[in-house]
Amino acid sequence: SALYAAGTTDSVRLVVLDEVNIARIEYYFAEFLSLLELPDENARVLSIAPSGMPNDPKRMVNGSMLLPENVFFIGTANNDDSTFAISDKVYDRASVMDLDKRAEPFHAEGYEQKNLSMQRLKRLNAEAQRRYALTERDLRKIGELDAFLRSSFQVSFGNRILRQIKTFVPAYVACGGRAEEALDLILAKKVLRKLSSCNPVLVKAKSKDLRDTIITLFGESNSEECLYAVRKIAENS
Repeated sequence: SALYAAGTTDSVRLVVLDEVNIARIEYYFAEFLSLLELPDENARVLSIAPSGMPNDPKRMVNGSMLLPENVFFIGTANNDDSTFAISDKVYDRASVMDLDKRAEPFHAEGYEQKNLSMQRLKRLNAEAQRRYALTERDLRKIGELDAFLRSSFQVSFGNRILRQIKTFVPAYVACGGRAEEALDLILAKKVLRKLSSCNPVLVKAKSKDLRDTIITLFGESNSEECLYAVRKIAENS
């Protein structure tokens, strides 16, 4: 119902799935993971029923409807013994926020409510890509980190994550952040996370070399998230 209603408007809509890993995400969300990756938004057809009925709503055709481009899915997950592990496939297709540190309390100032259309959001993103695209220097550093991870841990990231990096960093800068902060954040969440599935003895043994490589490439002050991720993975190995 929420997806159908979202298709009748251009406003940005959020669908929140609480505790997504009580069941295996791939069992119930696989179709969405595949559809959301299709570059052609008009090809993201979601099957609802085996066939159509004469009294089907207007946006349903032969039991299927178009997945609206203005819908974003947010999932919350606990990592404990009562839940299933989230696979690399899911992490590769998601933007991850880890809430593993207690934040300082703060007072939120009042603000004027504004509606944001999907078309406006797309225009802002396109403008960010033009103005704040990754530099060749940044791409070289990312490539050198990838080469180190491949040679040391047999871990690599493909074109999907590289596309995400190229999209995320300009959007982050357009929102008022620094490119160095954005790179540090997405490399920690999307790339270094893969080390958690490696041989723990190997990760612990080479963690200092990885730390030194990150500092050499990006600088210690610009790598807080990455260095924290390395330390955390090494401690848990």
